Amino acid sequence: MMRTEYTIRITDNKGKIFTSVYPKKYADEKAKNCKEFYEPRGCKVEYFKVLWNGTSFYKAEKIF
Repeated sequence: MMRTEYTIRITDNKGKIFTSVYPKKYADEKAKNCKEFYEPRGCKVEYFKVLWNGTSFYKAEKIF
């Protein structure tokens, strides 16, 4: 059984990584808000669609 999650990864100026996982219903809006808030501060924001096969990682597609 395949499961889909949407992950937002924020990397700050010092290299520390913060990761948040959301369902599709909230992910697009959250990713847009994070990008608008963090990128002007010099942070890197990445947004991924992650597929899981049960509890095993299957693949990730970078959205931005």
